[in-house]
Amino acid sequence: MKRRVLSLLAVILFAAAAWAQGSEWQIDPAHTTVGFSVRHLGISNVHGRFTKVSGSAVVDDNDITKSSVNATMDVASINTGNDNRDNDLRSPNYFDATQFPTLTFKSKGVSKNGEGKLKLVGDLTIKGVTKEVTLDVDGPSAPVKMGPNQRRGLSATTSVNRKDFGVGAKVSSLRNNRLGMRFRSCKTGKVSEVILGYDPDSKRYVRFERDLDGKRDTVIDVTKAAIKDGRDVRYEWTEVMLLGNREDQDTTQKLFESGSDSEKAYIANTLYRRFYRLPEGVKLRLDACYHRLDGTRNFLPIGKTHAHNPSSLIDKS
Repeated sequence: MKRRVLSLLAVILFAAAAWAQGSEWQIDPAHTTVGFSVRHLGISNVHGRFTKVSGSAVVDDNDITKSSVNATMDVASINTGNDNRDNDLRSPNYFDATQFPTLTFKSKGVSKNGEGKLKLVGDLTIKGVTKEVTLDVDGPSAPVKMGPNQRRGLSATTSVNRKDFGVGAKVSSLRNNRLGMRFRSCKTGKVSEVILGYDPDSKRYVRFERDLDGKRDTVIDVTKAAIKDGRDVRYEWTEVMLLGNREDQDTTQKLFESGSDSEKAYIANTLYRRFYRLPEGVKLRLDACYHRLDGTRNFLPIGKTHAHNPSSLIDKS
């Protein structure tokens, strides 16, 4: 199974006006780095960091297990060295900085893990989703005098699955489109339909129940409707449609309820960035509303075309 692993590294320097056992230390943002790396297209790693970090720690050197750490990262400060990518990461496609402006970590327990090493267990919150994580810690170092303050530091690492926090184009779109995402699948001449969406009450992604001939179910037979729409049921296929926030919202033109209209090739360009190649035997067809050319076209990923011109993503034959 493909995992969307996000590796986090924090190098944190704490400062305090005076040092005492069990005293509180403030994170020094000028000398603190919270970085991350994630696999991109299966061929490279993207590295980035959050440049605005705040928080504090209580360090008890007599009993290190009584120590604690709290940290907050400003999502808008994300920096991967590429403005277009950074804006995409701040958008609802990924971290959604407008709705969820911060990432937080609050420790719940500390244990020794060898000489100069600790295990730090705590709650990591990303996009309103909280999961328990374990950080491997080197440190903390002994206090040293730097200017008017005492300072000490530590480094911590962990890895998480970003899908667990709803970080990714598909899941974040569901959260920002209340009517959900419609999936139609044709097999052996029958077309089944499921609508997947975000339930704010349970904070989970669920199949929406609907009425069909007096029965409530999450999977319904829409073969007649698909044939009426001109779909060929002689072949196996899957169709995905983003429904948006309103019945009258055309998501091919406006993915989100507010803001400007989407660029026509947005879907093709997004697929180009997400998929280096498609599984053997899988073909992806895009309707005319999703690209700059005429008619329905085959999507050709970079692994097949090795082209960098977005207009070449579509098979012109």
